[in-house]
Amino acid sequence: MPETEKVISSGQGRIKLNADEINAIPAMAGETDVLKAITLLPGIKQGVDGSSGFYVRGGGADQNLILLDGVPLYNPYHLWGFLSTFNADAINNIEITKGAFPARYGGRLSSVLDITMKEGNNQKWQKEVSIGLLSAKASISGPLIKDKSSIMISGRRTYADLIIVPILKKQNSQDDTEKTEGYNFTDLNLKYNCIFSNKDRLFVSGFFSRDKYYLDKKTTNSGEVTTTENQKRDEGWGNISGSVRWNHLFGDKLFLNTTFYYSSYKYYTDSRYKSTSTNTEERPEKENSVEYSSVIEDFSLKQDYQFYLNDRHLIRFGMGVIYHNFKPEVSVFFSETDKQTIRNTFSNNIQATELSLYFEDDFELSKRIKLNAGLHTSGFLVQNSSYFSFQPRLSARFIMNRNLAFKLGYSSMTQYVHLLTSSGITQSSDLWVPSTDKVKPQHSNQLSVGSALQLGKNFQLELDAYYKIMNNLIDYKDGANFLSTASGWEDLVSVGKGDSYGLEVFLKKNKGKLTGWLGYTLSWTNRVFEEINFGEEYPYRYDRRHDVSVVGMYKFSEKWSLNGSWVFYTGNAVSVPILSYAAPGYDGNFHSWSSFPDPYMTVGAEISSSGIIENYASRNNYQLPTYHRLDVAASRKAVRKKSIHELSFGLTNLYNRSNPSFYYVSHEQDIETGKPELKYYTTTMFPLMPTVSYKIIF
Repeated sequence: MPETEKVISSGQGRIKLNADEINAIPAMAGETDVLKAITLLPGIKQGVDGSSGFYVRGGGADQNLILLDGVPLYNPYHLWGFLSTFNADAINNIEITKGAFPARYGGRLSSVLDITMKEGNNQKWQKEVSIGLLSAKASISGPLIKDKSSIMISGRRTYADLIIVPILKKQNSQDDTEKTEGYNFTDLNLKYNCIFSNKDRLFVSGFFSRDKYYLDKKTTNSGEVTTTENQKRDEGWGNISGSVRWNHLFGDKLFLNTTFYYSSYKYYTDSRYKSTSTNTEERPEKENSVEYSSVIEDFSLKQDYQFYLNDRHLIRFGMGVIYHNFKPEVSVFFSETDKQTIRNTFSNNIQATELSLYFEDDFELSKRIKLNAGLHTSGFLVQNSSYFSFQPRLSARFIMNRNLAFKLGYSSMTQYVHLLTSSGITQSSDLWVPSTDKVKPQHSNQLSVGSALQLGKNFQLELDAYYKIMNNLIDYKDGANFLSTASGWEDLVSVGKGDSYGLEVFLKKNKGKLTGWLGYTLSWTNRVFEEINFGEEYPYRYDRRHDVSVVGMYKFSEKWSLNGSWVFYTGNAVSVPILSYAAPGYDGNFHSWSSFPDPYMTVGAEISSSGIIENYASRNNYQLPTYHRLDVAASRKAVRKKSIHELSFGLTNLYNRSNPSFYYVSHEQDIETGKPELKYYTTTMFPLMPTVSYKIIF
């Protein structure tokens, strides 16, 4: 396809990145990240530093359909959101769709991220080994039967715990604390393909990821009263997925994909604390524990057909069924000497069946008008309820000439699974729940218009404007979270709606020594819940007015290259208390203390341990300062007879910008009045940091 026609034929709201573009983006701690790459595209916002999830056109983190070789994943993050579970060495390309969704996709409201793993080399064996500051990874691919079958295996593991744990043990042995603490993650990719005949081909894909954190701490405080504190915490999460896909050709015009897959995500935590003393009257014994687990499993069978009617019509149709198994469980225990013991246990296993059927026609109405029209229908059978949805889709491209095209898109989307966000810091512990007889499916309607322009031979410019309405969104009521489960999670949520609209600009340079892109997003996104914020509209947490990203890759020679990325965006909206005062019964014995306020609180919240009450005027009533950061990396490639060596080194946050990742409130005693006084502070997670990695291919 001529270069001048690429931008015209691309789908509205759809962007592709190949492996070279992903690997060229400066890495964090030496780890090239697929999900970091897409947050540098217009319309896609990253969360705060250290948090997981990405947010597309005003939607939530759960509204993105993330597919790895066609299998959905629910939480593709390591290290509490620090980096994704996708090993860049195993990825071939990615494609993200933000609007005008083709009818073959369903189940989410905001985006489809389609990630394709590399296929094994069916001619010769190839090995790769990479070492970075955080982890090491290796991959191998090659033919099992030359020209017939191949396999690719890739793995990665962090070795931070192997270095840090022995150091911490040595430090803790010198005081009154016995402490063992560690963290590690592992992921593994596998892909096998076999050509049985000119008409039949088989693919087998597998993916495994796991994160594990552990803490065992014992502290003894000696004096007139000896107190011993024991703290234990085990936390982990991970994905397991596998698929078998069979391709079959029925003649020259009909093509069939039959896929069976399994996908599961599990999060668990077991946190326990116990304090004992030699004098229970002066220092009462305390004991508490929180056991939490969230599991979702999918079994699916689907068929996708492609029928080439003629040169002007490509017809797609298919059907599928997904069996969902949800297992959210929470157990809370608290006990103190001479005080009431509190127990709160919640378990609610739910099975559901999701059905889908679609028809899609990609055709040329004329030489200047190309259309993609279709209908996606779906059903959800859960408990005693049945939900059905008809979702029309339309994408039109009006070609003015070989360098200019205008685009129009409309899509209706329905989503049957929800993510209950319990905090604003991490996503790993959030609760995946289905639509039930009390909670209806989410639904959205999105209209988008845009244009695509080829500027000379090297530049492509795309403009997109969109407006999206979302209904049946759920969120915890003011003051509620996943620990408040006495009545079940359905009684703790409020149902509301949201809207989002904006303008996106994407300028990309594809050729020359300097390549890269510029992305800019101007957007607004709001929420309205009857039982939140007194029923008044409030800005969404990631309502950022301006979002700018610049990515540049300069190739000096065949050996040396320099890459950089710069981001600038308006600060996130957060809920900040406007005043604090002493609770009833406050004895005046005030001590300064600090806390991370609940980002979803909009009413006064008593903190019993301090005797202080915080009052929130409204939800997301404060905007954090502007965020901007520059990352740079240089790499040197050396080609030998039988191997390729690449050394990369760089700097994250080159000019050491103190960006606000989170904020906290300090209650400090006023010297004159003796009353608590509110002070606000922000904390930065990523100062200036060096990165380095070394890769060898042989």
